Amino acid sequence: MANEWRTRYGHAPPCTPSVFSTPWSYVDHLLLMPGSSSRIADMSEAYCVMSGDGMVTVDGETAAIHAGDAIPVDLGQSKSFTVTGNAPLELLVFGSARDMKTKEAFAADPANAN
Repeated sequence: MANEWRTRYGHAPPCTPSVFSTPWSYVDHLLLMPGSSSRIADMSEAYCVMSGDGMVTVDGETAAIHAGDAIPVDLGQSKSFTVTGNAPLELLVFGSARDMKTKEAFAADPANAN
């Protein structure tokens, strides 16, 4: 996650697994550009739409999203985002692992390193 974040945004994500002493795993700021789409790692997450317009698909159900919307995604659910407006889709993401063992495995993966 952190390496992909650095490639995409030029800096480390705001909060990675090492910051939390519970199954909470990360807080991220995601900016998707117009015309782009993204599938995000399998984790229980809550997304808050800060700005922009898009579509979200969670387990095959698709809905339009706009600033002020919140999208909960349970463990094991698939999710994807698509930007539909002319401006970026800005999301605040809160991620939580199933348990500490899962979080530790997530944190140990070099792709998620701080």
